[in-house]
Amino acid sequence: MKVTATAAVRPTRLRRACPQEKEVLWHLLQVTPRIKWSSVQLEKVHLPIERAHRDASSIVKACALQAEVELLPQSPMRSAKVARLVRRSLASSVPSLRARARRLTTLLEKLGFNDRVRLA
Repeated sequence: MKVTATAAVRPTRLRRACPQEKEVLWHLLQVTPRIKWSSVQLEKVHLPIERAHRDASSIVKACALQAEVELLPQSPMRSAKVARLVRRSLASSVPSLRARARRLTTLLEKLGFNDRVRLA
């Protein structure tokens, strides 16, 4: 079920998550794709997700990668960028990130983006 962004969940909440609050950040990353964002909000949502890819925490990086893939139906124009992120994660030295990227390739197929993404 998709919900629309409300006053309680806005892109600014995701941006405001403090770096020390890893649990809050990765939970926000998990919730983000389940919200139906307007095109203006979606642009703002992608900025903190991109920043999360550079976080020191592996779980934050994995959740950011998953959020990117799950947001593709709302922002299909990012498929090439998401493909690069998944490819980079498949080659990561972090086992949990590689495993998440492998699972996300299956999700990309289910979402119908595998032909556009060309992971191989």
